[in-house]
Amino acid sequence: AKHWENARQYLRRAIDQGPDNSGELYRMLMQVELGLGNVEAAEAALVGAIQVAPEDGSHWPAFVKFARQQNRFDRLRDVLFQQIDRLQAIELPADGERGQLATAYGWLAVVLEAGFSDVQGAMDAYAGAVEHGPLRPELWLLLPTSPSSAITCLV
Repeated sequence: AKHWENARQYLRRAIDQGPDNSGELYRMLMQVELGLGNVEAAEAALVGAIQVAPEDGSHWPAFVKFARQQNRFDRLRDVLFQQIDRLQAIELPADGERGQLATAYGWLAVVLEAGFSDVQGAMDAYAGAVEHGPLRPELWLLLPTSPSSAITCLV
């Protein structure tokens, strides 16, 4: 446990310095918090990763994996809705922001179906994904199957 505590302190100090890889450090902190049995703190670290680097799509697979393992989908769903709202509020989104929006909708489809058995909500989210990312074949691949296949397509 002492090694986990040392790792936690090190990562928190590193994050406080505000490096470019803060999102990655938050994901590492999530692993440490899980090692210490602190599920709430682990989830908070994932939210922190998204807050400091919302453009980094690698946060979503980590958060979905966490949600599946811990059966905690509520906060992930809420963070995805917040991300979608933030991106939709941009009047003239750049291509990268539209791509982020498509990705958020794709992950929302996964979360709604896997975490809440909300097939209609998942299909609506899927529609948002392809609307904002029409040239992304991994999103179109969801159509003939189910939203739960998005986890393999989006990773």
